[in-house]
Amino acid sequence: MVAALRDRPWQGLSTFELLIRYEAYQQRFRVEEHRALRDGLEEAVVREPNDANAWATLAMLRFQEHA
Repeated sequence: MVAALRDRPWQGLSTFELLIRYEAYQQRFRVEEHRALRDGLEEAVVREPNDANAWATLAMLRFQEHA
């Protein structure tokens, strides 16, 4: 499932699919994947502002940018 999600543009992914894609990203860090996940999750928290998992994952990505 993760391989199929990795090949799809982030614009078409649900919040849940972005979270799964983030778990795969944790295994292999790539700059372009980081950017896609960040952009996708920024849109996801606008779409679903009460989704704590989306906010937490976005926070982790932002933290990695400054660590």
